[in-house]
Amino acid sequence: MDTLVAFLIPAGAVIAVWWIGTAAIMRLDRLPRRRLPFSLAVGCALAITGVLLVAVSNEAATKHGAYAGFVGTLLVWACGEIAFLTGAVVGPRRLPCPPASGVARFSLAIQAVLYHEMALVAAGILVVGASWGGTNLTAVWCFAVLWTMRASAKLNLHFGVPNLGEELLPDHLRYLGSYFSRGPVSPLFPVTVGLAVLVAMPLWKAAYDHGAAGFDGTQAVIVATLLTLAIAEHLFMILPIPQSLLWGGAVPDRAQATDVERTGKGTPS
Repeated sequence: MDTLVAFLIPAGAVIAVWWIGTAAIMRLDRLPRRRLPFSLAVGCALAITGVLLVAVSNEAATKHGAYAGFVGTLLVWACGEIAFLTGAVVGPRRLPCPPASGVARFSLAIQAVLYHEMALVAAGILVVGASWGGTNLTAVWCFAVLWTMRASAKLNLHFGVPNLGEELLPDHLRYLGSYFSRGPVSPLFPVTVGLAVLVAMPLWKAAYDHGAAGFDGTQAVIVATLLTLAIAEHLFMILPIPQSLLWGGAVPDRAQATDVERTGKGTPS
């Protein structure tokens, strides 16, 4: 029973922070456009707090240090999500995808999110820099999971999945749905999800070997839970379940966008 509780506390904390944080960001990014400066100010404050938290905990090889590293990375990541979903940092191309396929369509998709990708790389550098030389690398491992699985999600949405979840996009980013492809899963999907599962399994084993206790055990549970949540998000791409059900009131009801508004969506790559 003690071991079970030891697992549930960090795993439950990661799930709660992930769900509440994501729902809060969705609400923040759907404020009226005149509130954009406020949203960005909140994002900047979160990023600064996150970097400081990672920096002050990088030598804390304790379970509390593991929590601090996780929360610090999540705050930095939240800043990037706010900047992206408000439309402040997206890409140089802000138009629906024209009729295109293959390399041409992929190139257009990169242009649509290029600035956000660059911002994520910069955020990763901040997290690594704040952790540099320390014994607590929880923040780095958490950021690696978030960045890798976000890149995987974007690629899978582009190359093809049955459930795009485009209802989660704010109205001002609806054009990004035109770079997604609805259809059977591409060969990329089982490869990326399979690799993620292969990484998650030894993480869970490491957590079990340490009884989910102390720094090593807590860190393993946190990273394993975060990766497992990312795998679950990928599985929603192939399930006939609206992803908005996860977030309740954070995603307002709205009519489906017209084909004109999403020119190119569903076009095979």
